Amino acid sequence: MGLGNTVQESKYDIYWWYVKKRLEAPSVSHGIIMGGECGFFGNLFMTLNGIRACEIAKATPHPLWSHNCLYWDKKYGSNAWDYFFEPFEELDRSAEGGHRGWAFKPLATYIHPCYEAMDVQSSYAEIIRRYLKVHNDIAERVDSFASHHFGKQEPLGCHMRFTDVSAEYGRAVSLEKYWEAIDFYLDNNECDKFFVATDDQEALKATQNRYQGRVAFQADCIRSCDGRSIHGHYDSGIAASGYQKGLDVLTDALLLARCRHLIGISSTITRFSACVNERQTQEVLGGHSLW
Repeated sequence: MGLGNTVQESKYDIYWWYVKKRLEAPSVSHGIIMGGECGFFGNLFMTLNGIRACEIAKATPHPLWSHNCLYWDKKYGSNAWDYFFEPFEELDRSAEGGHRGWAFKPLATYIHPCYEAMDVQSSYAEIIRRYLKVHNDIAERVDSFASHHFGKQEPLGCHMRFTDVSAEYGRAVSLEKYWEAIDFYLDNNECDKFFVATDDQEALKATQNRYQGRVAFQADCIRSCDGRSIHGHYDSGIAASGYQKGLDVLTDALLLARCRHLIGISSTITRFSACVNERQTQEVLGGHSLW
């Protein structure tokens, strides 16, 4: 490990020590976990880091994805977290108790510290099991799609990310590389259909043409037709409901987690899928590790 990594990890340690000390103060009962201007699962993993800090400090977590969050939509309320997930205990705003929350923005690092005898992935899987509950209507949406398109199978899943990936990794994996990985899996496994989650309409159309009748996908998702990103954390994005964008990507990720094998690049979506379904195997394209 280089000196730069050591210094960076020391900064993380100091930050989380400070957060936990503040949350442990007698006057604080709630940790208000602020969202940011990153993608949906970037926000989610940051929030999980904050929930872990609250758990250690014995403070009630209160995620708050407000108007600066890309998934905030005034039609659906003041907190975008509540659009998708069950809330935690309400904040104490009584005249006697006052506002006993302390607001902080978690770092976009890995969970700190991990649970005892668990690695990073297993620790995230554990905190998701303990604390993350999607609303019933979203769970039913996922169940209905899986029942109709997957049946009793655990199919192949493929996350094809194109529009904003070059801003993060320098270049996107080509569509042909995805097809090569899909072909190899289909040739060596019993798999009638496979599920595709993608931000690019042309990539989806080309994949449908190549694998006639074998591609399952969400038909009503917002997708890009001109290279602009959906969510707008690297460019201006597509003008559409923040709620709908969040619903689309969360549903896609939960469906990917129903798959027995996942082909994709290293991203927060593929990490989330791996945490929700720890039996799932992954083929990570692009030369990056999942974690």
